[in-house]
Amino acid sequence: MLRELRARVDALGTLPDSASRQALELKELRERIDTLAHKELHHLRKHTTDLRRAVFSHTQITARALRQAGVLDEQAAHERALQRVIDRARRTGRPLLVGPWTGEVGFEVLYWIPFLRKLRSRLPDPPPFHVVSRGGAAPWYDGLATTYQDAFTLVTPAEFRAGTDRENRKQRALGAFDRRLIRAAGMTPGQTSGRTSPPTRPILVHPSLMYNLLYRYWKDQLPVRRLFDYLEPARLAAPSRDLLKGLELPERYVAVRFYFSQAFPDSAGNRDLVRDIVGRLASRGPVVVLNPPIDVDDHRDAVAGDPRAIDVSRSLTPDNNLAVQSAIIAGAQRFVGTYGGFSYVAPLYGVPSVTFYSDRTFFEQHLEFARRTFAAVGAAPFVVLHAAERALLSDFA
Repeated sequence: MLRELRARVDALGTLPDSASRQALELKELRERIDTLAHKELHHLRKHTTDLRRAVFSHTQITARALRQAGVLDEQAAHERALQRVIDRARRTGRPLLVGPWTGEVGFEVLYWIPFLRKLRSRLPDPPPFHVVSRGGAAPWYDGLATTYQDAFTLVTPAEFRAGTDRENRKQRALGAFDRRLIRAAGMTPGQTSGRTSPPTRPILVHPSLMYNLLYRYWKDQLPVRRLFDYLEPARLAAPSRDLLKGLELPERYVAVRFYFSQAFPDSAGNRDLVRDIVGRLASRGPVVVLNPPIDVDDHRDAVAGDPRAIDVSRSLTPDNNLAVQSAIIAGAQRFVGTYGGFSYVAPLYGVPSVTFYSDRTFFEQHLEFARRTFAAVGAAPFVVLHAAERALLSDFA
């Protein structure tokens, strides 16, 4: 009996060591479990993150594809609208009423006129093109227009501004003021300018046809390079020198046109830039400042006030100012002014152009396309500088 009790006591004496060993083994086991759980959890989290990213990317791609499909469907609808005009012109041989154009100079020379050239090239036997624009833009349509009628012979500048202020200047739809100009031009249904018998209803080629067709490219939703599918750019033919009669311009001069805009706002710095540049140019030779005394849009001319500059404003009227300014630019050694629509005219006449902006508020797509256009037609150099870079002008002038 005593021997049995001693054996039990000895066995109980080993329990603490056994329990200690088991506790250590349990601790090690728990650490291994925690390590494995941590690794598995890490892998699980990583796979979940990757899966989430993949789902998000797929969602984005799907949404983009759906949006693109909508864009392409809308683009196809605008292309069909253009094709309907072409088919009607081919089938009927009726004259085309082109316009009325009431928008910006830049869009007119960079897009609208090349659009009309392309349209004409798609007609095997082109019908008469009766163009309605504004401000004396007739020289830009040389070789394209059968007749040209100016809006400022139909309405006053005040009426023009009121009409275009009330509506979208981008002319993405036929507006009330457009209809008024069409009626005033004598081009209402049943009539064609210059014809009396028999009356022929013209086919309207309104700027909305072009705006809607090119809009997605301007918004960078479609590649800009494809714009050439719809446009046929070309250099502008030099205007008649008769437009310069009575101006007594020197043989060599620099044409200058500065005006304030969103990209070149009216500020002390920009006014100083204009005075500085005009003064520096005038110290080297004759400078002709183009400041038409006509207010039909939001652009206000920046007057340099240099007494050496030649002022031609008295020779500019609402219905001839673009023609006279074009003739002056075409005869200049170079053009200097605000970056914007008017700065595109000089390179298309083969005249080097240096232009300035201070706020990058313009769409880069237009500048990119302008450069592509000038390269395609062999236009003169076209330099666009930030106002802070004006010192570079001394290397160019």
